[in-house]
Amino acid sequence: MENKVILYPLFALVAWTLFMTVVMIRRAFRAVGEGLDPEYFRYGKGFTPPGYMLSAYQHFENLFEMPVLFYVALSVIYVTHINNALLLTLAWGYVAARMVHSVYHLDNTNVKRRRNAFITSFVILIVLWVSVVVFVTVGQ
Repeated sequence: MENKVILYPLFALVAWTLFMTVVMIRRAFRAVGEGLDPEYFRYGKGFTPPGYMLSAYQHFENLFEMPVLFYVALSVIYVTHINNALLLTLAWGYVAARMVHSVYHLDNTNVKRRRNAFITSFVILIVLWVSVVVFVTVGQ
């Protein structure tokens, strides 16, 4: 398997994060259009933004928390040339789980689904990292 293939899931999650940024910005403009005082963006306090905006902002923050470990794992895979079908499958599985989590987070109506998507992505990330450690230390 060509080594650069492992970067495609990384690029996909970056693209998804950029897309979620646009969603967040659009929701902020919508909130201001519906009456949210723009001063909210200066201090982040003293005003109550609508839930649809808050969920987008919270999810945007989420995309810069655990996914960082994903980016590091794929960088290690790429640099050490340990790319294989298992790692690639786990990487795409993680991206898919994060996308599902995004949809559920922005929908914000079913916390159990959101939790399950998060747990799925977390478990995939653990398996990915355990696999990376094994392949780097023991070999393919």
